[in-house]
Amino acid sequence: MAATQTIPQRAAQSAEATGVAGLNILIADPDPSTRHPCRELISTFAAVPFEANTDEDLLHIMRGNSIDIVLLDLRIACGGDKRSEDQQQAVATFIERLRALRPNAPIIVLTAAGDVALAIEAMRCGASDHLAKPFHSTQLRSALDRAAYRVRLTAHDRSIREKMRARCGSVGLIGETPEMQKLARLIAKVADSDSFALITGEPGTGKELAARIIHANSGDPAAPFIVVDCNGINPAMLDSEIFGHVKGAFPGAVRDKEGLLAAAHGGVLYLDEITALSLEVQAKLLRALNDKRFTPVGGAKHLTLDVRVLGASTHPLEPLVLAGRFRRDLFFKLNVVSIKLPPLRDRKDDVPLLAAHFLDRIARHTGERYEISGNALRMLDEYDWPGNVRELEVCLQRAASVTTGPIIHSVDMPTQIRNAHELAHNPASKEPPDAAALGIVPIAELERRAITEALSKLGGDKDLAAQLLGIGKTTLYRKLRQYNVAARTRSA
Repeated sequence: MAATQTIPQRAAQSAEATGVAGLNILIADPDPSTRHPCRELISTFAAVPFEANTDEDLLHIMRGNSIDIVLLDLRIACGGDKRSEDQQQAVATFIERLRALRPNAPIIVLTAAGDVALAIEAMRCGASDHLAKPFHSTQLRSALDRAAYRVRLTAHDRSIREKMRARCGSVGLIGETPEMQKLARLIAKVADSDSFALITGEPGTGKELAARIIHANSGDPAAPFIVVDCNGINPAMLDSEIFGHVKGAFPGAVRDKEGLLAAAHGGVLYLDEITALSLEVQAKLLRALNDKRFTPVGGAKHLTLDVRVLGASTHPLEPLVLAGRFRRDLFFKLNVVSIKLPPLRDRKDDVPLLAAHFLDRIARHTGERYEISGNALRMLDEYDWPGNVRELEVCLQRAASVTTGPIIHSVDMPTQIRNAHELAHNPASKEPPDAAALGIVPIAELERRAITEALSKLGGDKDLAAQLLGIGKTTLYRKLRQYNVAARTRSA
């Protein structure tokens, strides 16, 4: 121990100074001059000390007691090996044995001067911390604090995962808030029927996931599940994409093409952003659903329709129906069941469950398991999540990629979350300047003006406008809807 500050001299510090109270801590060291002072310090913190001076004693105690933290002198792990390469192998094997006995118990390795290579090998094999002898009581206390934090965080994480398994509902939704439990019951009922349904919710709330859960819990989960991104397809091609076409139906139709309705036969056709369908395509879809048959574009032969249609929209459809932009009869045909997904800001209590789920997913993909510190979790709870569940998933992916260890801290959070936290705790922070007052035009407005001006000068020729603007036709159509720009059809 350090001569200037021995552990007994610091033993009078309050147990409240550390988080190890109530934990079982094993001190494995052949030297009693290290074991005994450590035992005294640990006892003052209301923790339970155990002592071992050989590897046999250590393993015996580990097997017979619920040890939470291990202080391990690497001389015990090395045994009688003398050569450095043998010592490193012995350390690796011993650490693996300890982790097999108590996977969640942090191991703090103690080394003498010159044993840096052994310490590195121990950390590589799963030890959580390292103290070089002689060490001060404050260093030991800090190491125990860090280990205790990991113990309690692991216990909290395990509790969260148990709740997730118990409360996610039989259909696979993640959430224990009343809103999500009600939603789980509704989706379970829809899955047991063959009803059509309309799913609404803000971007990132999980509309497609809800549709996939309905399909997976219905009669034949192996049946097709076909997704149509109505917003991402040229409106002029939606008819052909959904219903298919025959060779020669229009210029460029050089062969027959199976439509998505036919591809989804016996399964589900998921129409994402269904409001992007033109009124003509809406009428044709309604006729197909009523008659249970349809005809490909340019064809004469009817095809049997055996498809369950699930529609989704970011916005409620009722105002569009009243405005004449969505057919009333199709709305009533599809809206047998209305499923509205709540935004994440309205179910903040589900954030820990979702975070645990996404970290599990990251662990399955990367083999690395991460935990979230208390401060970082508070940041997640305070944030309003405009991008909803999808934004939370991306946030954790980013944090896991930049963190330097197994614990995600507040500094690993994306900038927008840290800024929101800073603003919430420092309301006097300077407000950003007003763009309009400074004469700054947002990029989105410049883009809208450029598109409007191009269409005006080209007489509404959207294909030529897209070419001259340097964007794809599909992108132009999406921008027209985004900015609510009504383009005139090019005059002959």
